[in-house]
Amino acid sequence: DKDRNPSNLFLFERYTSGTTGELFKTLRDERDWIVASPSCLFRNPVFSPPIIRDLLSRKSAVFLGTSGFRTVLRAFIRRLFSFSSLDLENRVLRESIYREISEARPALLVGFASHISRLAHYAVEDGAVLPLQAVFITSEAIPLEEEFFIEKTFKAPVINILSSSETEHIGFECNKNRGKFHVFSDRIILEVPKPDSAGEGEMIATVLDLRNTPILRYPTQVMGKIISGDCLCYCKL
Repeated sequence: DKDRNPSNLFLFERYTSGTTGELFKTLRDERDWIVASPSCLFRNPVFSPPIIRDLLSRKSAVFLGTSGFRTVLRAFIRRLFSFSSLDLENRVLRESIYREISEARPALLVGFASHISRLAHYAVEDGAVLPLQAVFITSEAIPLEEEFFIEKTFKAPVINILSSSETEHIGFECNKNRGKFHVFSDRIILEVPKPDSAGEGEMIATVLDLRNTPILRYPTQVMGKIISGDCLCYCKL
């Protein structure tokens, strides 16, 4: 439909997870994906321009259970593994993951937080030493001690991305102020319209850059509070 998609780019359909109680379909074109996904992944201060150029110039990323990224990031995905956490009990599967990471050195490891946490524990058991540039964890919350364990095991920074199927990337956890997130304020407006006495409540998101399916004041099912002022890391987004 050229009226809805005047650039005539191919439209991708994406269905929401249904965790909010409703299952619905959103539309994205390639521009939407590029603006909302990869451009946000590398805005963390652990990446310098030379590192970004190197990672994007080759197939450097190994993905665990995040097939939604396949659409636009296929140019630098070396391998995408889709499985359940219990499948990691299979030593053959783990060896395959280790091999792909080793051959993509230095690699990015991207995946569901539970998958990567479980893989880190098996890596200790297997004695695997993996050449990783960084580890992205998405989609799930894990305890801070697990994040520290992943960093210690893989000897690489862990970047915790806050995102949803509907909004794409909302922000990332500060590496120097754990438990606090930097919001991509140029693409996301976050509100807490009904805060409790501590200022916390469900965060409502409006997305500024998705053209095909506008997202306006969407309930994220994520509880939090908006903190004003400078972060301890002095990060400027």
